[in-house]
Amino acid sequence: MMEERIYTPEELAKKLQISKYTVYEMIKRGELPAHHIGRQIRITESQFRQFLEKGPVPEVNTFTGEIFEQDGEILARIDHTDLSVSTPVRGRARLQIRPEDIILSRTPFVSSARNNLEGTIREIVKEGSRCLILLDVGIGIQALITLRSLEEMGLEIGGTCYGIFKATAVQVDAL
Repeated sequence: MMEERIYTPEELAKKLQISKYTVYEMIKRGELPAHHIGRQIRITESQFRQFLEKGPVPEVNTFTGEIFEQDGEILARIDHTDLSVSTPVRGRARLQIRPEDIILSRTPFVSSARNNLEGTIREIVKEGSRCLILLDVGIGIQALITLRSLEEMGLEIGGTCYGIFKATAVQVDAL
């Protein structure tokens, strides 16, 4: 029986032609599975194959907007769309929302999520068992869902749905 190959983050970085810091970030974000052995990190060949089979990781939704307070709520205005955010930052800022932090729903619902934005589906990109949905809510946001969710919800290009995410899911950096 052959033993499975085990990589260090540095070896994978060389193999992928990226920096070792990028590999460490991918592990930290959960994109690349890895074993933590004491203070060391190792990635098995099967973990590496699993990562490659998942397909490309979607880009983070990144916007530039103006952070302000209105009626006790902190908002970010991007073009003509307001998002609820949770930040001490005011003024110009860069905002980021991970596609996997956005829930899609056919109807609005009451929850602790402050952002419940109706939009039109502009694009659906299938990547294995996952789908990247481009939802136009006044700005284009990408949401990541499973293929099964897409099918069960009956989502299609031109249809409407709600993009729902918590104010705390929006990362804010002052400009």
